[in-house]
Amino acid sequence: MSSVEIVELSEIPVKKRTVVTGFAGAGFIGNTALMYAARSKGYRQVGHLQGDVMPPMMILSEGRPAHSFRVYTDAPDENMFLVTESMVQGDHAWAIGRALMGWLKEKGLKEILSLEGFPFAQKGLYGFTTGARNLQAVGVQPISDGAVSGVNAALLDEAIRGGVDWTTVYIPTRLIGGVDYQGAVDAVQALNTILGLGVDTEQLRTTSEAITKATEAQRKQRQRGGFLDRIIPGT
Repeated sequence: MSSVEIVELSEIPVKKRTVVTGFAGAGFIGNTALMYAARSKGYRQVGHLQGDVMPPMMILSEGRPAHSFRVYTDAPDENMFLVTESMVQGDHAWAIGRALMGWLKEKGLKEILSLEGFPFAQKGLYGFTTGARNLQAVGVQPISDGAVSGVNAALLDEAIRGGVDWTTVYIPTRLIGGVDYQGAVDAVQALNTILGLGVDTEQLRTTSEAITKATEAQRKQRQRGGFLDRIIPGT
């Protein structure tokens, strides 16, 4: 087996399409948003990545084992989603990014849009583009300082070399280890605006509100404590 192998599960025609990346990161925003959108719009899995540089991780998706790094497309093959729940080691990201970019170009890559959680308290959407996309027109505030890491950094490097337009949308989050569902809602809404997907975010929003209420209730309970908590700390 090669170090990075892209396995096609069904025929993927050569067609100019937009590729969206949603990788595990701060708040797990990108991958959560893309999987929600994919399921809502009936995207089908058309491939996955495997190889000895891939993280040793399988997930359970809709009751079935699946590779952690997957490829989805919509019915008209206009959009492709690259999703992974695994954290890729830095020394393997370059090899994965180069293999992916070579394969994407063979399939007719038009542009790449990446969704990234951004550890930042300020609300709103921020980003940058190497192309002519008007970010402010789609509700994204252009920024001049930031960072791109992991597989996205390798893909961006290849995109610059190959003249492929790249856009990154940063979604601020205060969560690092857990899932930021409100951030995922914001990310899906950004996809709706930029790509016109028309994904209904109600279910995702309901989940976000329920988790927020549960977290707040737990916080208040810890603050109140019990009788023993007040007279014997640590019990």
